[in-house]
Amino acid sequence: MNALTQIKNALTSISAPAQWLIDYVGGGRTDSGVRIDHYTSLTIPTVWQAVKVISGDVGQLPLSRYRTDSEDGRIHDKDNLMEISPNKSMTPLKFKETLQAHALILGNGYALINRTSRRGRIGEVYILDPRTVTPEHNSQNELVYTHRDIKPDGEVVTKTYRAEDILHIRGLGYDGLLGYSVVALAAECFGMAKAAENHGATFFKNYATPQGILNFPGGKPKQETVEQTRDDWTRMQSGDNKHKVGMLWGGAEFKPLAFTNEEAQFLQSREFQRTEIASWFNLPPHKVGDLSRATFTNIEEQNRDYLTTSLMYWLVTWQEECTDKLLTDQQKNQGYYYEFNTAALLKGDTQSRFEAYGKAIQDGWLNRNEVRIKENMNPVDGLDEYLVPLNMSAVGSEEEFSNDTTQEESSDIIEAAVTGLVRMEGNRIVKTSETAKNFTEAVDKFYAQFADKLWELIEPMGATVATLDAYIDKSKHIWSEIAGGCTQSELTAAVEDINGEWSKRANELTRLIIEDRNNEKEADTPEGE
Repeated sequence: MNALTQIKNALTSISAPAQWLIDYVGGGRTDSGVRIDHYTSLTIPTVWQAVKVISGDVGQLPLSRYRTDSEDGRIHDKDNLMEISPNKSMTPLKFKETLQAHALILGNGYALINRTSRRGRIGEVYILDPRTVTPEHNSQNELVYTHRDIKPDGEVVTKTYRAEDILHIRGLGYDGLLGYSVVALAAECFGMAKAAENHGATFFKNYATPQGILNFPGGKPKQETVEQTRDDWTRMQSGDNKHKVGMLWGGAEFKPLAFTNEEAQFLQSREFQRTEIASWFNLPPHKVGDLSRATFTNIEEQNRDYLTTSLMYWLVTWQEECTDKLLTDQQKNQGYYYEFNTAALLKGDTQSRFEAYGKAIQDGWLNRNEVRIKENMNPVDGLDEYLVPLNMSAVGSEEEFSNDTTQEESSDIIEAAVTGLVRMEGNRIVKTSETAKNFTEAVDKFYAQFADKLWELIEPMGATVATLDAYIDKSKHIWSEIAGGCTQSELTAAVEDINGEWSKRANELTRLIIEDRNNEKEADTPEGE
């Protein structure tokens, strides 16, 4: 075959397309004889469920924009398209769900970022058909995206966009530029599942009645008789006539063939295909309806495993892409970033959550209104104060000691009261080491506020200002030495090590307060007594 003949054979018309064009546009035919493309794959229940689970979870989780602050840790910036409305036609849930579904099925999801000002402010973000977008490097080796928009009249409008103007959610790929299409890679697996589904539909179309033979005694009848008898029998035993009494004559006998779905292991093969399809999407089997290995005792752990091993990959992909494309350079330098709030997926059962909340409140690092907000309840006046373990009284409430209280009893009461606040102090410093750009300045600002809270607690106990100043100065000195003796990357680990023993500082503070109380008693005791 010469080159001209090969070219002619490669040409095809749209009215009568060649097989290669059908395979290219509509997906190739698999060895099972079923054609699989991005649409037909979604008609397979397990594929639909897998895509729906992942894209639905990505869609429903809030994608928030935060700003790192040296004083307050991080601040939630609510002026965010991904939490309000990406465009006029879509809610945040539908936008994320649709783009994620494109990435799961076709390997890539694209959205056009419409900037409304030279400073980079974003007006809207529109989803593009991934089949019409091609990422490539131009002559300057810059990454660009070519979009071919087909108009209703057939006109093709081609436009090239800069990389920063396209939000690209991609899966695993060879070069990191394009994600592989799961449909293309798993075509044989999906084709087997679809073929099994078609086989089952065809089987039950015949009302699950095994095929059989009509036996005529006395040799083979005429061909006309054979065809007429077969057609009459089929008409009597199909459609609206199913289960009606059949009639044969001339000694004819119907013998059904001994064939069942169980013998063909039909059900077992479909179970295996469900598990195999789940593995293509890195999903635990119970997420696609296979509960054969799930129990009430391990389903919560499987959900946690799903978040960390299956969903987290896509969440981080979104976070990095949105931080890179939806923020200006100035915003990045100011500490802005995108992050999903996965708290809803990590919530345990009611009893476990309430026990954890109770411990957090007792240790003084959550107040009651913060817990109410986590449970989607409105704050209540008077619940913003942090509590201490003594009797769950508010920090700063006056604690009266009776004259009958012994020194040992007083020491126990004081230590119980200050321990919660001291623990909170250490925990806040750990958070500061994780988020603050200038740790020493952030520590100074923290203790300027913490000193007031500590004074409100220990003044009614008989403490003096000198004790307060001594405790605050020593705490600041400890943290300052830590900061001066390690690098920024080592800071948080060093602070956490000190915080592990920080509650012992409550003993020292208690001793100072007891000394103040004793000195006050001696000063009040008249001479000669």
